[in-house]
This record gives sequence, C-alpha cells and structure tokens, in this order.
Amino acid sequence: QSSEVEKNSPESSPEFTPDDSPLTAVVDEELRLSTTNNHTAAHLMHEALRQVLGEHVNQAGSLVNPEILRFDFTHFEKVSETQLEEIENIVNAVIRKNIPTDIYETPFQEAIDSGITALFGEKYGDVVRVVKVSDFSEELCGGCHVRATGQIGQFRMFSEEAIASGVRRVVAVTGRQAELMNQEHGRVARSLRQLMNVPETQVPKMVEKLADEKRQLEGELQNLRSENALAGISGLISQAEEVEGVQVLAKIIEVDSADTLRKMGQALSEQMSSGVAWLAATMSGKSTLLCVVTDDLVNRGLKAGELVNAVALLADGRGGGKPDMAQAGIKAPEKLAEALASAADLVREKLTN
Repeated sequence: QSSEVEKNSPESSPEFTPDDSPLTAVVDEELRLSTTNNHTAAHLMHEALRQVLGEHVNQAGSLVNPEILRFDFTHFEKVSETQLEEIENIVNAVIRKNIPTDIYETPFQEAIDSGITALFGEKYGDVVRVVKVSDFSEELCGGCHVRATGQIGQFRMFSEEAIASGVRRVVAVTGRQAELMNQEHGRVARSLRQLMNVPETQVPKMVEKLADEKRQLEGELQNLRSENALAGISGLISQAEEVEGVQVLAKIIEVDSADTLRKMGQALSEQMSSGVAWLAATMSGKSTLLCVVTDDLVNRGLKAGELVNAVALLADGRGGGKPDMAQAGIKAPEKLAEALASAADLVREKLTN
C-alpha cells in the first residue's frame, strides 16, 4: 500500500526496558475491527450527506476511533431530524446489502479526472489509494476499511451541531456501540412508558404536555412571588432613613428574578413621596444593584445612573440606566452591605451641593 505508516518507538515508554529478548507486535483485532467499521461508515455517511443535503457538502475534518466516528462538513443550516433519518437510512441500506469494498491504487491525476472524491488541501503522492464501495462511494484514502459493508452491522447518529460558520458536525456509532445505544434508548423508552402509564407512542406528547404544565406553574409561581414582594413595599418604605427632607432606602432583599426587582423599584418610586432607593439582590448566582429616584429629585439634579455607579463601585460593580432608574452588576457581593451603608451620605452630599 502507498499510504504512510505511523512509526512508534517502544523506547519512548518508561515501562520499556530494552534487552536481547525478541519482540512480537500483535494487532488488537477488536479495536481494529471497531475502527475499520467506523472508518468505512464515515465514507458511506459522507456520500449520504451529499445525496440528502446537496453536492456542496465537503469534508471539513474527521475523527475515527474504536468508539465513535466524528465527521465535520460544510453546510449552511441545521440538519433537520427528517434529513438525519434519511441519511441514517441510506447508510444502513448500504450496510444491509453487504457490498464488498474494492481497494486499489491508481495515478493521482487519473483519480481526479475520473471524479473520485479527494480532500481539499490534502497532499497526495503520484500514486494514490482508492476505497470504493460499488457505485455508491469512491474516495482517496490510506486507512483501514472493512472487506464488505455488512461487517459494520448498523449505523446510528446521535448528535448534530454547528462548530463554526458554515460547518456542521455529526457524531455516530456503528456495530456493538450502535447496539448499546439502541438498548439504552429502549430502556429509557420503557421507563418513561411505565412512569407515565401510557403507550410508548404517546410518550412524546405526554412529555410535551408535562413541560407545558411545568412552564405554566413556574409562571404562576413567579407571579405570586412578585405579588408577595410588591405587597411588602410599604414595609420597605417604613425602613427608609430621612436625609435632608427626603427618604433614603438601601436594602439587600431576596427576589427570584430581575423583573421582580425592577417592579419593586418602580413601585418604590411611585409610592415614596420624595426619595432615593437602592435595592440589591442575588439571582441565579449573579448580584444586581438597582437604584430609583423620584421625579422631584430628578428635577433637582439627582440621577439614578450616577447614584447606582457610586455605590456599585464600592462592590466592584458598574452599570447605568435612565435618570429615574438604573442598575449595575456586582462582582463582589460580600462588599454590598458596606457599600449600601454609604447611601445616606451620598444623597446628603448631592443635595447639599
């Protein structure tokens, strides 16, 4: 064969101690079988992708090992479930036919002139090795392949995603790994059927129904929490400090969403006769500081954006917004209490100046 052979030196292994004993190299037949299954399946999938998606599909990278085959290819949009099923069906149909593979060598230019698939940018010698599967697939390749497609057993794809602009990636399995995937999917399907007490064909609809109900309940729960938080506005206002005749409130509170935090700020702005309020909360691991200023104080030159930043900076934060409402992200929530303690002096300074 004209393909290059990778050379490995056993002396590079710390476990190898050279002596005069003879060495015997033995091929791991099981690993080679799994690898050749995946390699030939990659060729078949390449052609199936071109048949289903179009002639614009070209290989943009690949990985073949005993466990999986990964294939990157040029394509401009997500591959639909229907298309993935069609690709899978085409490959499995070729596998079932048990078509013998034909491996031969030919001059490079003759191969290109005859339309045999070659990888763009790959360097080839004057004589190249061709792997042909009847009239279905014919590619230049120096790797190990099955003697006939039936050896692959079966082919299953389990992921498809974008990895770059105009490049998609499919990961698949063959042979025993495909059997294991089928068995796992079967176990999951049976478990869901038993849990939901419906026929297997009704499981997707039941899951969709449960997901809709969950979203609805989560929405209702958030509304209740928001209403509960807003009901406590008068209690918050009663905790405000009076500074130069205006109300100043600076509190760390517990809310479940940024929307609720903004609604509370808006309610404070509407219910405070004249005042400035800072509300700090941590939601989903992120801390936020909100500041609101009543309209009369905005007219006197107080701006929520400046006020929120002045406090946020003391907790390694930064933000901005409108004159009557602004917010900032906080990087050091442990400093918030100390930062909020400066609020009254900050308002006093602004009003007296």
